[in-house]
Amino acid sequence: MLAVWAALVSLSLACGCGARTALRVGDAGADELPRLDVDTIDVRVPEDGSGEEASDIGDVVGDDVPPSFDVALDAPLDVPVDGPVARCGNGALEPGELCDEGFANALTPAFAVTQPGRSETPVAFVARPRSALAFYDYRSASAHTGFEVVRVSNFFLYVSTPDDTLSLFIVTGQDFEGGPTRQPVSAIQMTLRGVPSGAQSILSDDPGEVRGIPPADVTAGWTFQDNSDGSVISGLAWDRAWTITLDANFMSGVSSWRYAHERIASVSLDLTQPGVLIHRIAGATCRPDCRPPRCGDGFVDAGERCDDGNTRSNDGCSAACDRVE
Repeated sequence: MLAVWAALVSLSLACGCGARTALRVGDAGADELPRLDVDTIDVRVPEDGSGEEASDIGDVVGDDVPPSFDVALDAPLDVPVDGPVARCGNGALEPGELCDEGFANALTPAFAVTQPGRSETPVAFVARPRSALAFYDYRSASAHTGFEVVRVSNFFLYVSTPDDTLSLFIVTGQDFEGGPTRQPVSAIQMTLRGVPSGAQSILSDDPGEVRGIPPADVTAGWTFQDNSDGSVISGLAWDRAWTITLDANFMSGVSSWRYAHERIASVSLDLTQPGVLIHRIAGATCRPDCRPPRCGDGFVDAGERCDDGNTRSNDGCSAACDRVE
């Protein structure tokens, strides 16, 4: 009996001396990866493919984002707790990572807004089961989209869900309906460069306000008071990348310029600088968390038309993220 006890003690000491405890690995498959939460991770969006510029995603990420960061992923069974820690963003595929392309790791949004000297901000579109003309709702010499604000110039993308038509709305000011404030005498000149071929101006509040046929420059001039003024350019390409530069001269009546969002904070712009609206169809193949982009993760990547956080149809976005519903 004494011999058996001694053998057990010897075996216990041998196992404990210098032993390393392995981490437990999760067994979730590729289709069970957790939904990406862009509000809780640091993001780098290379602007020129070099990875030298950081990008702000809402108010989460600043310009001092480190070149790489630790991620909390389940490790394989054979990785000891006191062994090397995976470093997402170093370009080496390590245990717990599904991909790692170094500085090429990025969230690449399908749509983004920027200005000279400013990082990109991903933006969304407004979607309704109505045509662009019906949503503009022109009456009383004004648009009535719900985004009109006195002294504010808005632009935003709009999707008519019955036919998936993508349009650019530009609306400034607000119809005076007896409220405490009213739109003062206002004048705006704007040149839109880079509007893709096939798009066209389908509405302006007054004849002759918008001129030019894409891909040539489109020029616009609006003068108004006590109401709103604006235009709609419809038929923007989904399947081609494009960059539209809105070079605006706000001569009077406007104190704020923004890309208008529906359920999140709008993107405020510098009135003295051109606004740039970007559409991408190809992007990064590895995320900043070292997981590949995928439909259903809640972020609209380049190449997707929508992403509502799942892969079910008939709930706002198709199962393949290729059609707005």
